[in-house]
Amino acid sequence: MNARCVWAGRVRIRAQIDLGSGRQTREITQGAPFQIADGSLELVEVQPDKPATNEDPVRPADYRFGFRFLGAL
Repeated sequence: MNARCVWAGRVRIRAQIDLGSGRQTREITQGAPFQIADGSLELVEVQPDKPATNEDPVRPADYRFGFRFLGAL
């Protein structure tokens, strides 16, 4: 049996961001938006959830990330 954690951890990733003016590599923490270009970018979703046991470890290639960009008004 596997279970999901009810106490979320902190996820940090290193991502390459391509902008019209160039390329940046940033460390992004889930739930912590940061200024970029003319708005803010936030890591809002990480899948799959970490399993409660290490019996079926998640491979790095299995992870998917969701972002939210809020542009300037």
